[in-house]
Amino acid sequence: MKNLFGHLLVPGALILGLFILLLLASCGPAPMNTPLPTPTPTATPPPPPPTNTPSPTATDTPSLPTPEPGPESASGQGSGVFKPLASSACEALADAMAKALGVKPVTSEEAFTDYISGQSGTGCQAMVTGTGADFGELPAVASKLQKMLEDQGWTYQMEYQADGPAGTGMGFRKETGLCLLSVNWQPSADANCPEDQPLASCKLKPEQKLFTIALNCAQSAAQ
Repeated sequence: MKNLFGHLLVPGALILGLFILLLLASCGPAPMNTPLPTPTPTATPPPPPPTNTPSPTATDTPSLPTPEPGPESASGQGSGVFKPLASSACEALADAMAKALGVKPVTSEEAFTDYISGQSGTGCQAMVTGTGADFGELPAVASKLQKMLEDQGWTYQMEYQADGPAGTGMGFRKETGLCLLSVNWQPSADANCPEDQPLASCKLKPEQKLFTIALNCAQSAAQ
């Protein structure tokens, strides 16, 4: 029986050993679950407060000046509200001026500005130069040219009258046309008029009064 018991004991011990090994394997320490580190929240700085920049106002913006019409060229090109009279009307005025003054004027197209309304454009101008010996005294010259224009159908406009010791200005209208007349004189260099005294106090000979007489006429450019 010993041999038999011994024979049976070996397999039993083997089975028992295997069982114990399996039991130990199944009861071994569980794998360690290492907790992940909790991330530390990073403080986000608040956005900067908005800058209170006021919107530009009309007073902050420098006002640009209203542009004026530029001088017109001698050829009459431009975008003003005035244009020269018809060539026949310009020639008729120049001829009448020559008869009134006894001097043939120089004619050209020049810049024209209505100094009452401020509107500009181009006009046909007739200009003469001479001395008091040629034309006489200022009031007489102005009166002679006023009559000449009225005989041509132009009407005197009081609001354009401008007078000074050595010049006068007048305006005349006819339909949509406007004529501006200027009669001015200045003493010649040899007169030696004192600069600190009124011009009327300077004793001048007629030939020492140098006249410039200009008649500039225009009409509405819309015509």
